Amino acid sequence: MREFYLDKPLKITGYKVTTNNRLELNQNTAIIPNLWKKFSNSDLFNDVNYGVYFNYKNKHFDDYDLLVGSTKSLSGVCKDCDSIEIQSGKFLVFEADIKQIATDVSSLWMKIWNYFKTCDIKRSYLSDFEKYIDNKVEIYISIL
Repeated sequence: MREFYLDKPLKITGYKVTTNNRLELNQNTAIIPNLWKKFSNSDLFNDVNYGVYFNYKNKHFDDYDLLVGSTKSLSGVCKDCDSIEIQSGKFLVFEADIKQIATDVSSLWMKIWNYFKTCDIKRSYLSDFEKYIDNKVEIYISIL
């Protein structure tokens, strides 16, 4: 884990859903896998891809929005795309190698949730994001 300061906003364009962890922890109701599938078959798919979590309703316990995308801009081409700007600020970065994407990323999120249960650092819940490069994931958690 390391601290990171994003010094300028980062615009991500892609596909958005509203979901919650109760839905996502059940493979019969999870919608994130299909969102990633839709994105990976699109022209937005890139060498570096992002999953941006924002609009948290009650920290990470209730609904939140997830936008899966990249920094590619397809203005006018992608009719059902959304964009978000990740605002500059402080983040804690957690990293993992990916062998099985679903289990490895879920395990990393579990470690993050457990870390914040006992540490003095507070999450801001403005926006968090996953950054995928090759066979690695970096999860950036916005902090106060």
